[in-house]
Amino acid sequence: MINGANQFQSYLRNSDGSLSLKNTYVASVTPVLIQGTTAFHPSGKFFYYTVNTATSITSFSKLQLDSEGTFSGEANTVTGQNWSVMGPIHPTGNYFMTFHKLSAATRMFYPIADVNTGAVGTPTSNATVTDTTLYPENGHCIYSSNANFLYCANNSNLGNNGSIVQMSVTSTSNAVLAPSSVLVQSPTAYLSPKSIVLHPSGQYIYAYGETNIYAYAVDQVTGVINATVLSSVPTPGGASCTSNSNVTRLAIHPLGNMLYAVCVSTNGSNHLGSYPINSSGQLSLPTLITIPNTTNSMNLLFVSGN
Repeated sequence: MINGANQFQSYLRNSDGSLSLKNTYVASVTPVLIQGTTAFHPSGKFFYYTVNTATSITSFSKLQLDSEGTFSGEANTVTGQNWSVMGPIHPTGNYFMTFHKLSAATRMFYPIADVNTGAVGTPTSNATVTDTTLYPENGHCIYSSNANFLYCANNSNLGNNGSIVQMSVTSTSNAVLAPSSVLVQSPTAYLSPKSIVLHPSGQYIYAYGETNIYAYAVDQVTGVINATVLSSVPTPGGASCTSNSNVTRLAIHPLGNMLYAVCVSTNGSNHLGSYPINSSGQLSLPTLITIPNTTNSMNLLFVSGN
């Protein structure tokens, strides 16, 4: 976890599910607490995050993790780009992409040049793709099950309709699919979709809209999302989750039978919803619990096991 400013902490999970502090690491640079700006390497050995310098994001840092979860080996890579948002690391562990927050035309590909140290290599640019303005700052990107496609939450900074942008990817380029995006909702700027998550089967994708959570089917061959909504259910916080300052996250049980959604609202109405998923990928109304009030950012992760 990132515990304020530039302090990182790792915890060990005990057999009874409780957590014990393992390591506190103070980095030389301050991370940016925006979803989509941190990523773990698939090997679990490295942790990457964007760095905030003044009013722009200009570099990425890497920390190494040993088998006990101890951080070390900080290394900083200057990008030369302002306002970059880090996408997820490709499932092969070979590279990650960055996006300019306000321009889909600026996409950089950073190779992970050394699997032993996690060192980042010289990037290449894919500046030819100018499909649509992509604003993933408050949303994020996820890969398909076969890693051939990338889906990004387009948080509609220009007040256009929020959407999921869908792309095919290789190690050095990406190209939009047809259609290039799937409309999620017609929100005020910045409000939808806030988060997306892929079902473990790869057959369904779920989007956290302005007031509802939507389920869609995904074509396993073409990667294209079917724009017909499979189901639509209210968010756990209802109308209180419509502000762009609220925290909204999704996670799915590894068995694929339950979706979890959190709403941490600025008005103190904070809820966690458990949404059953049927065999057709459709969501049912949730069971809600109230979670502690907080003024800080909160993420939602599912830890496998009992």
